[in-house]
Amino acid sequence: ADGGKNGPAGTGWLEITSNESSFTARNKDGSLFSWGSSLSGGSNSKGTSSAPTGNFLTVQSPTLEAPYFPLAAGAPTTFRIDQREITQIFPGIQGDGLNFSISSGSLPPGMQFDPVTSYITGAAAKPGVYPFTIEAKGPAGSLSQSFTLTVQSATLPNERQGAGAAHSLGSGQQYSNNGAIAALGPNGTITSWGNTNTGGTGAPTGTGYTQITSNQGAFAALKWDGSITAWGNSGNGGSTAPTGTGFKAIYATTNAFAALKSDGGITVWGNTLSGGTNAPAGTGFTKIFAATSSFAAMKADGSITVWGDSTNFATGTPTATGFTKILPNNNAYAALKSDGSIAAWGKAAEGGTGSPLSTGYTNIIASNGAYAALNLNGSIAVWGSGNNGGKDGPTGTNFVDVWSCARGFSALRTDGSVISWGNTGTLNTAAPSGTGFTRVFSTFDAFAALKADGSISAWGKDTNGGTGAPTGTGFTQIFSTSQAFAALKADGSISTWGSGFSGGTGAPTGTGYTQISSNSSTFTAMKADGSVVSWGFGLSAASAPPLAFASVQNATSVLPARESGITGTLPNIPQNTATTTVYAGLNGV
Repeated sequence: ADGGKNGPAGTGWLEITSNESSFTARNKDGSLFSWGSSLSGGSNSKGTSSAPTGNFLTVQSPTLEAPYFPLAAGAPTTFRIDQREITQIFPGIQGDGLNFSISSGSLPPGMQFDPVTSYITGAAAKPGVYPFTIEAKGPAGSLSQSFTLTVQSATLPNERQGAGAAHSLGSGQQYSNNGAIAALGPNGTITSWGNTNTGGTGAPTGTGYTQITSNQGAFAALKWDGSITAWGNSGNGGSTAPTGTGFKAIYATTNAFAALKSDGGITVWGNTLSGGTNAPAGTGFTKIFAATSSFAAMKADGSITVWGDSTNFATGTPTATGFTKILPNNNAYAALKSDGSIAAWGKAAEGGTGSPLSTGYTNIIASNGAYAALNLNGSIAVWGSGNNGGKDGPTGTNFVDVWSCARGFSALRTDGSVISWGNTGTLNTAAPSGTGFTRVFSTFDAFAALKADGSISAWGKDTNGGTGAPTGTGFTQIFSTSQAFAALKADGSISTWGSGFSGGTGAPTGTGYTQISSNSSTFTAMKADGSVVSWGFGLSAASAPPLAFASVQNATSVLPARESGITGTLPNIPQNTATTTVYAGLNGV
């Protein structure tokens, strides 16, 4: 049936071609003879050749490519995403006429697999490690490839996890407060403590708040009805929040706020030199991004409008549409399109020019004055200030992730080794050797890398946590202020190192802590019962109010309360504490 019998008799045959289950031969007189399966052009129903009559010069069946990876250096098999992000992943298997399936393992809840394109899309509903195997089948063969999708625990709204750069250039959507902390109770109450000049006191009373956003000197809280209350330094927008309802999100530069309405309108307040005036009129905006002193807003068509500090952003904003993401640094912006192309504008010396011209980039990472972009092929492009990592980036195509500190970058290879570059003398030569690292964290001028066994290696500026990392294994997560690290073990114990003025000393003893959050100079740790302690600049481990919270805002990294098993009403605080008021629930995470 597949051509093993009933071939042509005689001589004079010049060439034979085939498809999946039949053959066709061409004779020197130009005649053709086919045999094999009648379903694919072989023998006819009478068992004789079904080839057309006449004289032919050549005969060729379609040439189909078997499934393959187009990347000679090896396609990425490890993907990392944030639990909160809407993500699209292209595993990279190519070929002709392919159908895809997941033959083993599974995707995280909330993500979908397209059997036609092999794209994985969606927003993961649960953090964790998800191994799975994709099988690609086509007329010319099949290929199976195993992948691992790591879903990182969602950071609190508008905050970036584990990046020391966030303490100086912001998260892209808000800024770390200079010394104050605000906690959101599950019934929507707010408590703040710390620096009284930047919002440590004056938090609003009442219930129903769903989100808190900070800049360097104030907080702004969003209520369920879309109204906004602000407190803290009036020069930072702590006393001039807009009236009315209908707002759905708040963003911040260092000294100003911007609120997005349900209809896509924008209202701003705070320091006029930091984007607190001259917001674009009209509606239809869907996202806002924040640099140090300016905002960029995006519409559904991917068009961009910028306002704020005119020194660096008066010209150069792209006029095209189709952008999906904007990443600011101190004085520049970089925007990513759906095809993986990049446009940059702003201060030329800090990455406003020099972005790569090719496509295929999947992520952009910012330091204070430079950018690094990761391509689908595993290569990294850098541009901007050389002293901030904008020059001398790594070569090769075996990188799977990139992180930034204020003045440099660190990248992870497929074998779990790390490399760093940037500020001369502290970052460019000091990365640890060896393999097995899974993730990198940072302060302003140092990195800390975590291995699969829970051991930690740190490098960079000594006073920023570049030395003094704890020995041993079993650590599960690392958090940072601007100049110190805090590492959490599986038993809930905490180890710190770095500047004592930024929380490098003074951590609580004992076990049972489930979350750590931070601002630029203070850590706050939470236990499963919702009780919290704070330490760092001007604070001791007893500085936090004796209440129980579901989660703490203004964090560079914090697990949602639900990941600690906290739902509904939290356990009561022991009666010998100063108060027995209990907060429970989630802050919209």
